[in-house]
Amino acid sequence: MTVADVGAGTGYYARRIAPLVGPGGTVEAVDVQPEMIEMLTRLAGRDRLDNIKPVLSAVDNVRLPEASIDLAFMVDVYHELAFPHEVLQSVVWALKPGGRLVLVESRAENPKVPIKALHKMSQAQVRKELAP
Repeated sequence: MTVADVGAGTGYYARRIAPLVGPGGTVEAVDVQPEMIEMLTRLAGRDRLDNIKPVLSAVDNVRLPEASIDLAFMVDVYHELAFPHEVLQSVVWALKPGGRLVLVESRAENPKVPIKALHKMSQAQVRKELAP
């Protein structure tokens, strides 16, 4: 399986998923910040996770090949994107037929989440933004 961790940062999730993708599987650890790419490369090397492939993205494109990934996920990333439509287009382009996109965001509907509203998304907002 090929999984894309979009907005990977230091590779926290990529490093945990790498052992789970199966023999020959890879994790494309995508981030827009060169400093994060350097750090996740170092940490993946330390942990001997040779199936993590760092990818330096653009602010409007994940820079993954067409139909190359089975699953893309973003954890607390989507609400931070400067160009969400363009980034999602590039992710969808990179998904294999039947591939999936998973967004993990703090729910705006939950007042118990102690973060600023700016960093939350409602289900309605996600549905509207991801509609074809």
